[in-house]
Amino acid sequence: PLPPARPAGQAPAAPVTVTSVDDLPDGPGRADVARVCTGCHAIGTAISQRRDKDAWARIIEDMRGRGAPADDAQAARIRDYLAAHYGP
Repeated sequence: PLPPARPAGQAPAAPVTVTSVDDLPDGPGRADVARVCTGCHAIGTAISQRRDKDAWARIIEDMRGRGAPADDAQAARIRDYLAAHYGP
């Protein structure tokens, strides 16, 4: 199981509502998120919660372990993109 995405006692951030990859903010890693994360999930499912960089890294590694096609460089770009745009 994954460790908690946020420290105990910290209130959750507002959920993220994105229904299309076109809704993703521009930035490095956007194309990787669109390609890798939507291979198995709707984009809204993939980024439905806000997480810090470490929590995104854990999620990404879990997804890679399940077959997400991202090499180390792509995984780092995805982590940085998600932390920048979908952090707490």
